[in-house]
Amino acid sequence: MVGTLLGSALTYVFQRRTAGRAEQFARDERLRRDRVSAYSAFAEAVMAYRHEELQVWLHRHGELIHPLPERFEVEQGRLRSLALRARYRVQLLADEPRLIEPADHSLDAVARIHQANDATELMEHGERTEQRVEDFVRAAAAEVR
Repeated sequence: MVGTLLGSALTYVFQRRTAGRAEQFARDERLRRDRVSAYSAFAEAVMAYRHEELQVWLHRHGELIHPLPERFEVEQGRLRSLALRARYRVQLLADEPRLIEPADHSLDAVARIHQANDATELMEHGERTEQRVEDFVRAAAAEVR
């Protein structure tokens, strides 16, 4: 009788431990997937915002012949807003505060595109933005591995 009770108690303890580990693993995996989704969405949003900023600069400086649709500036604002929302999601999910800095540097680099004085500076700003996004992706990848 004592052996049966002891066996039952030990079985219960081991099952609880196993269930606890499984639950923790599931939570960790769900968080990892959410992070991958958020981090990649941020990078995509910044690159779309960058593309739009480059288009606006080229149009304003006479480098594009086709007229921009009237809603172009609305689209520019929408993409900026999308990038900012993606950045906030990164901030909510990031385990490491060190991810916020490269995210902010990415957004700052895009915001500077309109300051380019000529095509050479425009290319530099565009490349700098791409490098900042790559820095963010490298830091994010280290967190989700």
